[in-house]
Amino acid sequence: WGLANALVFKKVRAGLGLDRCRYCLTGAAPIARETMDFFISLNLPLLELYGMSENTGPHTLSVPTRWRVTSVGTEFPGVSTKLDSADDEGNGEICMSGRHVFMGYLNMEEKTAEATDRDGWLHTGDIGRKDKDGYLFITGRIKELIITAGGENVAPVPIEDSVKEELPIVSNCMLIGDQKKFLSILLTLKTEVDLDTSVPLDALTGPALEWCQQQGSASKSVT
Repeated sequence: WGLANALVFKKVRAGLGLDRCRYCLTGAAPIARETMDFFISLNLPLLELYGMSENTGPHTLSVPTRWRVTSVGTEFPGVSTKLDSADDEGNGEICMSGRHVFMGYLNMEEKTAEATDRDGWLHTGDIGRKDKDGYLFITGRIKELIITAGGENVAPVPIEDSVKEELPIVSNCMLIGDQKKFLSILLTLKTEVDLDTSVPLDALTGPALEWCQQQGSASKSVT
């Protein structure tokens, strides 16, 4: 690894203009696990942080000595996180407390009451969970919740992420089941891409072909 870092990765980092970058921080939107793994392979870990304008910016942060892939890190000193109405797997609405939480929206009392409760907790609308070491993971949005015909609340993102983790040949998937008696999922397989136009082609990727062969299929394309 030391040899590869000196001869290859160092040149790649310089080519990207990141050879003098001390910290690569990312936030504001989810980032694909594949993207993070790629940068980690170049010894450029993308450190995620999490927060809102309503809490003056960041609430949790990853640092080079304390980070985990797909986690948005741990809390800053002096702030607290509560997972409201958590389910059996520990997923609940992320609520924030601390001096960094705003006093409210100017001249918008109703909106302020929607965002913060009587105890001063800021309700983010994001769903998350913590691992045993206190790392926070964002697992979805409350508005994304699927409510089945039986009244079950289902967070689609953790299920979709688990499917993609278990089946590396899947490029995208979408859980369906709002007001339905059962859940269904739409899957798309990974295919080769036209390098000039970035348009997906009909031919399956090598790993997808290998997986099909393991299942006894001779398919070589989506068709």
